[in-house]
Amino acid sequence: MQVTLRFHGHAIEYVPGGQETLTVDVPAGQTLRQILTTIGIQPQLFAAVVVGGHRRDLEYVPEPGDEVMLLSPAAGG
Repeated sequence: MQVTLRFHGHAIEYVPGGQETLTVDVPAGQTLRQILTTIGIQPQLFAAVVVGGHRRDLEYVPEPGDEVMLLSPAAGG
C-alpha cells in the first residue's frame, strides 16, 4: 500500500535526499512510527502528525492513499 509523507519544518534535513514529500510502499498494519523507523527517520523529530485534517499520533496506522503531514517542533532564537 502507498502512503504519502509530507515533512514540514527543520526535520526535512533528516529526510533522505532532503525531500519535502515521500511516497512510500508499506505493508498494511504498520504504524507511522514503524514506517518512519524503516525508512531511517527518527520518529521523535516530529511534534505533530496530521492526517485528513485530524491530529494523530505516531501509533496511527495509515490507510491506503493517506497523506500524512509530519510537523517538527518550532525552532527559534
